[in-house]
Amino acid sequence: MEENIDNKFNNLEAKILEQEHRLFRIWVNFFTRNKYNRGDKRRNSINKAVIWSLIPKPTPTLIAISTISILTAYLAYEANVKLENQNTLLLIQNELQESQRRSSLNIEISSIMQQINNERESSRLKSLKDSLHKKRGHKVSPYILSDITSARIASISRSLRPYRILKTDRIDIEKFNTKGLFSKNFSILKTKTIRVNDFLENDVRSPEREQLLAALFTMRISFSNIGKYSNFDYCFFENINFSKGDLRTIRLSNSSLKQCNIGYTIFDNGQFNKTNFSSTYGTTSSFISSDLEYSTFINAFINNANFSYANLSNTNFQGANLIQCKFDNAIIDNTDFSYADLSGVDFTNMQNIHNTKLFKNTLVDNIHNCPDSTLQFMLKNGALIDPKKYNLELERWKNKLSAEND
Repeated sequence: MEENIDNKFNNLEAKILEQEHRLFRIWVNFFTRNKYNRGDKRRNSINKAVIWSLIPKPTPTLIAISTISILTAYLAYEANVKLENQNTLLLIQNELQESQRRSSLNIEISSIMQQINNERESSRLKSLKDSLHKKRGHKVSPYILSDITSARIASISRSLRPYRILKTDRIDIEKFNTKGLFSKNFSILKTKTIRVNDFLENDVRSPEREQLLAALFTMRISFSNIGKYSNFDYCFFENINFSKGDLRTIRLSNSSLKQCNIGYTIFDNGQFNKTNFSSTYGTTSSFISSDLEYSTFINAFINNANFSYANLSNTNFQGANLIQCKFDNAIIDNTDFSYADLSGVDFTNMQNIHNTKLFKNTLVDNIHNCPDSTLQFMLKNGALIDPKKYNLELERWKNKLSAEND
């Protein structure tokens, strides 16, 4: 009977020790716990009390303060998101207003087209002395405009500055309306961030310049007195036939002629910095004295092209077919000829070629006017002489490139 009473007393004392919340008394019990044997419930209760003392008590005040702090931080975040969205929409609106302003210049373009049409027949050249290009089969543009009309074209081309185009064909209206700005899971509690790229194309371009250039090319207007002062940068063309065109002295930097036909086209003395000529095709193009720095000719098929005196610094010719192209006196500095076919090319007086070490799997069969030291330099840096081995490596590279794009 007495033993039963003692057990009940010990259990009660153990509960009292475990529920102790006074910090000083908890640690006094902890340091005097040795008076209880190991395995005694009271000793375990003291240890539990110490552990519970280390955990903050969720008092109503603490809960209220924490809730208010979290809510304040969340509302501040939401306000920042809304402000950022507002700034983004203002940027989009400004871009669209600017595009509308530039599009209004189409009236001036129409007037210029009418003036060109009036001058076209009267300005036809009876005799155009260009024996170099005639021998190579180029078709020289026969129409030269007056200085006044050329100045108008130069002025309008500089006014038609590039901008980012609205994605009207791919935009999800429901996603960006008033209700769509909030997530479905949190109703109106979470604002969706708006990004400029959701509404506008990534690349800046000038559709008006593209239209003007296409019209001048179609009408076979000579750029000899237009290109020097005009600006046709940021024009994007794809799968367009520019064959037998005369675009000498044109300024066409930061543009794209991807997959275009440029056979027998004259690009002499032009500016093509960072222009994309990837997958272009056609024979006997002319880039004499043109600036092609940082341009791209990946997988281009432009055999028999003339790059004499051209600036080809940092130009990318990866996988390009450059059979029998002329590079005499061209500036070759850090130019990438990897996997390119340089069979039969003319390397007369090539400049800075030893600054270029990108000849991995480049075919250098039957190169003309190339010193032995230069040929050995290219072979040392990965060039090939065997066409069969080159074709095998080229096929592997194209398969790898296709897999990466997929």
